[in-house]
Amino acid sequence: LEQNDTRQQILRYSPSGKVPALLLDKVVINDSLAICEYVAGAYPAANLWPQDPLVKAQARAAAAEMHSGFVNLRTQMSFGLNTGDTPEPLTADTQQEIQRIFDIWTNLRHASGSKQFLCGDFGIVDAMFVPVVF
Repeated sequence: LEQNDTRQQILRYSPSGKVPALLLDKVVINDSLAICEYVAGAYPAANLWPQDPLVKAQARAAAAEMHSGFVNLRTQMSFGLNTGDTPEPLTADTQQEIQRIFDIWTNLRHASGSKQFLCGDFGIVDAMFVPVVF
């Protein structure tokens, strides 16, 4: 992604100039949560959201919070594998956001009774938190 022509290459497929982007015929879905919702709707047998309506609502709220929140964590510990970067000591705000994430995980596992993933089988909410795990 860090090439001189990255933006121009992405704009060939994604009008926002951002990734991820899912191309379907002549339709572009260019937002990770929107892509997840499309896939969940197109393939309901995959059970990408929990079946219990209340747990599903909690999972969607957690995915949305991960999608748009945790600004301090994203700023201080941006996602990049094998960059060799050493993060600065965590700020109090970043530490609070990390604690919030642990609270979300605990609450989801409790609500769903899951012992393995956040809400039973691996699903969208788990995928949204993968960058945090790394």
